[in-house]
Amino acid sequence: MIYTPRFIVIEGLDGSGKSTQIEMLQDALQARGEKCYLTAEPTELPVGRLIRDVLRGQTRMDPRALAALYAADRMEHLHHPTEGILYQLTQGCHVIASRYYFSSFAYQGEFVDPRMIAAFNFHAKSTLPADLTIHLDLTPAESLKRIEGRGTEKELFETQEKLTKVREGFLEAYAQFGDGENIHILNASRNPVIIAEEILGLVDALE
Repeated sequence: MIYTPRFIVIEGLDGSGKSTQIEMLQDALQARGEKCYLTAEPTELPVGRLIRDVLRGQTRMDPRALAALYAADRMEHLHHPTEGILYQLTQGCHVIASRYYFSSFAYQGEFVDPRMIAAFNFHAKSTLPADLTIHLDLTPAESLKRIEGRGTEKELFETQEKLTKVREGFLEAYAQFGDGENIHILNASRNPVIIAEEILGLVDALE
């Protein structure tokens, strides 16, 4: 079967079901013979691991430096010779990513001038905007309930107040910086199977 490899990004608050939907999309595409490469930001590359230390509270950093680190991690994510998004697309894989540059606006926009974040991420946006961005929209209260249900240690942004600001940041980022991009906001409180069917339909609708 001939198909065009696509770059698909799943965004949303923690607990919105990104991992579930990424896995379901992978299963659906692979079932019809299409290759997939799953990835996430921050990455497991060196800069991404440093970011994860900051999120866990193990390292402190100026918010502007953290925003720059995210952009650096994203640069490596794009161009890494074996794990990079661009390389995987050339190998005939759909790349399905949990988070991309809209997460930078959403999570760092409260602390860093959005124009600075836009400048940091100009290369990624001009080099490879996603073919499809799916935002799994969930209320901050439901997001926090799901996070707490995991029983794992909370990260930096995992309070209801911060999640509320992050959700607002996503919507504002799509409005201000999403011009010309293929962005769909889906209600993430519904049955995951229904959501998965919608996402597959949006992938199939890509030209």
